[in-house]
Amino acid sequence: MKKTNINLQIYKQSLNNYKEINKRFLEYFNETPEEESYYKSYKVYKADFKKSQDFTRNYINYFFTHLSPYINEVGKELQCTKCTVSNVWFQQYQRKDYHPWHNHAKSNYTCIYFVELPEKLGTEFLNINVNDIHEGDLLTFPSSIMHRSPVNTTDKRKTIISFNLDYEDYEGSLTI
Repeated sequence: MKKTNINLQIYKQSLNNYKEINKRFLEYFNETPEEESYYKSYKVYKADFKKSQDFTRNYINYFFTHLSPYINEVGKELQCTKCTVSNVWFQQYQRKDYHPWHNHAKSNYTCIYFVELPEKLGTEFLNINVNDIHEGDLLTFPSSIMHRSPVNTTDKRKTIISFNLDYEDYEGSLTI
């Protein structure tokens, strides 16, 4: 087998007014009841992954209002005319929580938005260095890329919103 390196794009955008936006997201998440980890292979304090396709949850309209412009920006870069968001969920990590290496099937892009991020706890990618990740950053990357949330070794909570996208019809402008 011959191995060839391919340059994959990982898009990093910083949200304007992220402190105000994140404060509201956290209020929504505090209202959400705790849910057991969907899989036993990882440990998170709180998540709503089981409801990831329920677009009637209390924070979804707020999510689309504030993240759609950034989703559209990547779509323009990819020269797409269509984007479908297939699911959205949040996860909160406390001390010793983690999410091991994984990828996201059945979509072509995955996004992670960092609501709360203790230093050096950004998402890690297998064989790819993505440095300098901060609260208020949105990462968009091909869903097949292996990534993980490292063990939270701090006493600070980490909170992310993750979602999967399908960018389609590679020509012209984008609307979602």
